[in-house]
Amino acid sequence: MSLSIPSLKLSCLIALTLLAAKPSLAEIISIPTVPIGNAGNAPDVSGYGDVAYEYRIGTHEVTNAQYTAFLNAVAQADAFGLYDTQMGATTQGGILRSGDSGTYTYSVKAPIGQYDFAKKPVVYVSWGDAARFANWLHNGQPTGPQDIGTTETGAYTLSGPGSAQVSVVNRNADAQWFIPSEDEWYKAAYYDDQNGVYFDFQTGSNVMPDDNQPSLDSGNSANYNRLNNQTRPMTDVGAYQLSASPYGTFDQAGNVAEWTEGKSGGQTRIHRGNGWLSTQLTQNRNNANPHILGNTLGFRVATVPEPATYVLGALALIGLLAFRRKR
Repeated sequence: MSLSIPSLKLSCLIALTLLAAKPSLAEIISIPTVPIGNAGNAPDVSGYGDVAYEYRIGTHEVTNAQYTAFLNAVAQADAFGLYDTQMGATTQGGILRSGDSGTYTYSVKAPIGQYDFAKKPVVYVSWGDAARFANWLHNGQPTGPQDIGTTETGAYTLSGPGSAQVSVVNRNADAQWFIPSEDEWYKAAYYDDQNGVYFDFQTGSNVMPDDNQPSLDSGNSANYNRLNNQTRPMTDVGAYQLSASPYGTFDQAGNVAEWTEGKSGGQTRIHRGNGWLSTQLTQNRNNANPHILGNTLGFRVATVPEPATYVLGALALIGLLAFRRKR
């Protein structure tokens, strides 16, 4: 039987309501991830890297293009300062803001020659900014003010931008997208699950990577030591195609250092990896106030479920409502 008119109207109304709660399909960003298996592996001699479960981690650092989509979805007024003016005012930042509070819009800077800001890692982001981005992904990339339905609940329960609050908050048990823990980040960067060993560097090598440009990628290269090229120093995420970690992540060595969930007493958070300005690559844990912003500090995200399952689930539900037949 065909749907009755009242049933059809109800189904269409519900479907439109569901669609209104999310950005259009064209605005939904994709976060490529790689699977990290070998659950229950032993830690490195440093004490890091053991993870008791399987998960997925971002293949790349979060880019200016991805963060711009986030800002356009939730930062028309930008109650918690997810955009910093240095993103537009400095040569390393890659995002512009237009309009006034309540009507802000955001765009990626236009390319300068071959330097494509859209593909560069976002910088000038605090730990709280990264947590809110993760919450937004967890919630299905909704559009609306920064509140409990968009950025303030999900992977993390937040209650404003205060330093003390974001420095002590923990990941919620049902988190679907999140900032990697130190162990999750470390395992993805250094662990070789085929041989059960840890490499010294994130490129699958025990030899210090060279600082060649991507066009001269040796298979053990990274973007660092750019003291003489500070105007446009970052490389496209994933540009070093021959220098992935054993699991297949890119740029955990070089480009930008990355926030983790790690804590180091007081009100600090840990970031791992090295940035384009580092003169050498190390495995150091670096602690910082969670509100610090810098041109060499970004982040990547991780997830437990398969990527984009929430999108497929929403589309399936809309299809079911639209085409369900009357008994």
